[in-house]
Amino acid sequence: MERYGTTATEGGTERDSDSIVKVAYGHFIREPLRTFARDEVQRRNGLEVKDALIPIGDAVLGRIQAYAADSPSVVSSVVVGNVQYPAEVADAVSRKLAATQELQRKDTEIEIERKERTKREVQAQGIANAMQIIQDTRVTRCSDGCGESSRRSFQTAWHESSHPPMCFNPFVSRRRR
Repeated sequence: MERYGTTATEGGTERDSDSIVKVAYGHFIREPLRTFARDEVQRRNGLEVKDALIPIGDAVLGRIQAYAADSPSVVSSVVVGNVQYPAEVADAVSRKLAATQELQRKDTEIEIERKERTKREVQAQGIANAMQIIQDTRVTRCSDGCGESSRRSFQTAWHESSHPPMCFNPFVSRRRR
């Protein structure tokens, strides 16, 4: 370990194992570890990095163990704890999320309008059917000779189980018998 790290103090060289490990880590492991971590992060799609922290840690561990294989250092684990995106990336992701939500909201509005249109069409069809029934009960001329033939509208009152239609012309007075 002496070859990889020693510490110098005011009184001479310090051989404390904890301080030697800290210095060896700082000089030998820290920068390659950061480089391997950056490299592994750059190999992935930027927005998927936070979901791939464990695979990134495993890849960095393999690379740093291979790097430290000929040294007295043993790297037993690597933990990738946090990935912070630059502010520009975070803002772009926020804008994209807002735009996606706006598109979903508009799709919902379009679907609501389609349902409303269908509802209005069904209502209009019901009104048209009712108007057709009313129109079918009207006659333009009275066919049983019940008075003058007029261009005005007449109504018939007829039920299927009753007698043939009777003319009702509100514009003509009753005939005298």
